[in-house]
Amino acid sequence: MWRYLNEAFWVRPEIAGLGRIPLNALGLLGFAILGFGHEAFWFIGAGLEAAFLTALVTNERFRALADARGREPADLEAAEQHASVLAALSEAAKTRHQKLLKQIESTLRSYRKSDIGNVLEETNRAALDQLAELHLRLLSAQQNLHDLHASTDEAALHREIELVRRELGYEKITATLRESKQATLAILEKRRANLSRREDSLAEIEGDLDRIEAQVGLARENAAMSNKPEAVSANIELATHLLDDTSWSPLSSEEQSQ
Repeated sequence: MWRYLNEAFWVRPEIAGLGRIPLNALGLLGFAILGFGHEAFWFIGAGLEAAFLTALVTNERFRALADARGREPADLEAAEQHASVLAALSEAAKTRHQKLLKQIESTLRSYRKSDIGNVLEETNRAALDQLAELHLRLLSAQQNLHDLHASTDEAALHREIELVRRELGYEKITATLRESKQATLAILEKRRANLSRREDSLAEIEGDLDRIEAQVGLARENAAMSNKPEAVSANIELATHLLDDTSWSPLSSEEQSQ
């Protein structure tokens, strides 16, 4: 929490022609100077500062970006992608992911109170981070499936497929046009297959989410009940394969299988 407060206090927004300016710190300094003229400005400044810091440190996107400070550029880009995906989730999905993150934070606090050792603590922290990342990716895939169903007219898709098939049956169609129509048909067929597998995919995703949440819950309980917590495994064989082609996450499919 102190790290987030420090990041919020020294936040430096980009201002055209001036670069990054610590506006919050400068604003607080201004109220401090005005307070020597009338002490009411000190109370006003303190109230505004408290509201500003609270708003930032409780903002999920800000916390994700703050966690990336001091990392390599590639890691910073991944953190920004992470924050963007989190912001796009529904409120229910955000709440579910936030609950998982709170369990992870509780687990890490227990580690700091025990004699787990630096090596095992860092190993477990990395494993928990990986589980949290997979959890977020699954929530995103789950929401994408819901959005796909809401935005697709299945009957219209079937009609479009039948129309393209009839056009391919025309004898006088040119070779170039036939090739284009065949490519279109392949795409439409894949879209129909995705729709037909939607319920199965949603069930697989829900099962994977439950497994990750159970794994994190077990780690939290183990850390709280034992002076020597066990190693946390992030090696989960996902039932769904929808994450194979996702590119926003820093975890590659190869890393998932390790």
